[in-house]
Formats: sequence, C-alpha cells, structure tokens
Amino acid sequence: MQELDLLISALMENLASRLGSLFPRSETRDRAIRYIKGLFSQCERKNGWHLAE
Repeated sequence: MQELDLLISALMENLASRLGSLFPRSETRDRAIRYIKGLFSQCERKNGWHLAE
C-alpha cells in the first residue's frame, strides 16, 4: 500500500508541474491541485460544495 501511495504522490506532483504554467497565480494553482486531489479522494459525494469543505 505504501508503494501505491508513493506512486500516486509522484503522479500528482507530475500533474501539478504540468498544470503549473496554466495558472500564473500560486493561489489558483494550489486550489486547482487540491480540487483534483479531492476528485480522486475516497469522499462519498464529490461536488464542488463538499470538496470545498
């Protein structure tokens, strides 16, 4: 399981670096990455309101 976590972490870092140029402001870039992580999470209901909490 730890290997899977490391793989997912590496993939998210890769995605963040690829998306970085699309978001010039660091706050917007961080928010977009957190939103994507929320979409991949184990959260039961995945909409913008629940991910924001």
